[in-house]
Amino acid sequence: DYLKAETMFNQAVKLARKLKEKNLLGQCLCYAGANLKSLKKYKQAEENFKESIALLISVGDNVVLVEVYGYFAELYIEMIKDPALDKEKEKLITSAKRMIEEGRKLNSILKMEYWNENFNNLDNELKITR
Repeated sequence: DYLKAETMFNQAVKLARKLKEKNLLGQCLCYAGANLKSLKKYKQAEENFKESIALLISVGDNVVLVEVYGYFAELYIEMIKDPALDKEKEKLITSAKRMIEEGRKLNSILKMEYWNENFNNLDNELKITR
């Protein structure tokens, strides 16, 4: 239940902020953003991912950072498909490409097979949506 998860993620983010735990907050924002993406709350998901990236870079959590790049690319690809966002399509394509590129670059060091395959799939999906 994505709505129930949203409530739980909001509580987790609030607690992580209160604890001033950057790594935990970055992780919570990543997964909360993925949930918001599923709820089609695009702008909120985008804000979560941006903050998550900044936090995870600052603490060096590259494993979750790869995930954020993947989820962020998925978000942009979903947004590209939304007819209400046609005016932003070129910007979204550029942003999706950037997230795929950043994810691949980092994953080339980590060598996480799932994300290697996922970035290839995202790249193919992006080509189809154009």
